[in-house]
Amino acid sequence: MNLKRKAALIRHSSDRGFVLPTIFGLGLMMILIGITMVVLSHDNQLTASSQKKTSEASNVAEAGVAEVLSFLSYKYNRALAQTNLAQWKDSNPNQQNQDTCNNEHGFDLDRFVEGDEGLRVGKPVQINNNRDRYKILNYTYNASNQTGTLVIQGESNWNDDVGKSSNILQVTVPVNNPSPDNSPVPGLWLQQVNDANDLGDNKIRGSILVNQCPPLQHITQDNVDTIGEAKASRDIPFPPPPSLDLAAIPTAMQVTSLSGLGSLSDLKLPRATDTKTNGYYAYVIKGDLATTGTVKITIDGNTVSPPDTDPKIIFYVQKNIKLDGIVDINSDKEAFRLQIYGNPANNAYQCTPPSPTCHTTLVEINGNGNVKALIYAPDATGRALTNGSGNLTQANFTGSVWVKEWDQVSDYPDTKPLIAVEGEYNNFFATEKSIGIPIVSAPVSWQRCSTVSTSSLKCEQ
Repeated sequence: MNLKRKAALIRHSSDRGFVLPTIFGLGLMMILIGITMVVLSHDNQLTASSQKKTSEASNVAEAGVAEVLSFLSYKYNRALAQTNLAQWKDSNPNQQNQDTCNNEHGFDLDRFVEGDEGLRVGKPVQINNNRDRYKILNYTYNASNQTGTLVIQGESNWNDDVGKSSNILQVTVPVNNPSPDNSPVPGLWLQQVNDANDLGDNKIRGSILVNQCPPLQHITQDNVDTIGEAKASRDIPFPPPPSLDLAAIPTAMQVTSLSGLGSLSDLKLPRATDTKTNGYYAYVIKGDLATTGTVKITIDGNTVSPPDTDPKIIFYVQKNIKLDGIVDINSDKEAFRLQIYGNPANNAYQCTPPSPTCHTTLVEINGNGNVKALIYAPDATGRALTNGSGNLTQANFTGSVWVKEWDQVSDYPDTKPLIAVEGEYNNFFATEKSIGIPIVSAPVSWQRCSTVSTSSLKCEQ
């Protein structure tokens, strides 16, 4: 086709409005496609950048989780794994040579937390040449299912207003104690001793354990009679007090005082109509567990039908424990058959006001009589009263006493121990399933948090 012919066809087509608009439309379409591709590319870049930031922050949070769990898994830190963050304690800076409390052995909390004990909070931990950081938002221990929940916030490029990003992770880890090994309990187990409380000349026939950093102060080997040792150690933390479900205890086994169970001159437990809870005959004393005058309490499984060949008694005491008078309590059975648990400071045993205090603050053992039991009151002061009479070679109390501290009120004669130890960790309800240094296992759940509850400091989606 010659040029004239082509030109004529173009003019003819253009007269009908076909060719030029088509060429223009194709050009516009290409421009729009180009703009769209630029926008999509920019969006993809933003998405990729956001995902990268999220990934970086997540990596920082995961690094924080790994480091904190490694810290809690270290032998001398494991007791912290069964304690809420606010209660994490510092090591004693004056005891640098003691492994159980030595910062060089991993007990240095300064890297992770700040504030006084009872008010601990996480503080930023800088990593990756200070470019990134993480912080413990919370750590809580659930004694009922033996798990710890750790909440960590990771921040990447935290000092860059444009490039920084944040991510929160919550992980749950099993924290289990090793199975009991039938090892003997201490005769006296204290959470603390200080200038204001000590044993004086009181003696214990058995070991004395204080949950503080060594060396032991205010108590010496002279306080140990015949067997055992006096020791300060955090290796075995105080066990959590046994829980109490009041609704599960029959009303007839809930009394305002010990005399509500019958005549204390000759009381046999369990009574014929009493029933077991969790394998024990459990009684709630809604007031003081107090004895005066002449008291005789016997544990006798023949009182129930059919006879119980393995009767064990628990007293949950809402207020104070005062064993006074000339008492004969469980003197013919093993000490573990009578276990007395005092109300902890959080009022777990549901003391009802009005009362000066709604928990057990005092465990008092008089110098006369014969009692075989475990007494465990984690927030109480223990003390002994005596007039020096009675059998001067036999302890008035056989078993074990676990309290917050001891107040030496009067001296027992040198030949007479206050407490004679009897029992093993797996004998008692508080420690029959577990005792010893906790074991922190691998996480069983990971959860990313969009935010954290202001009240519980746990994940919210």
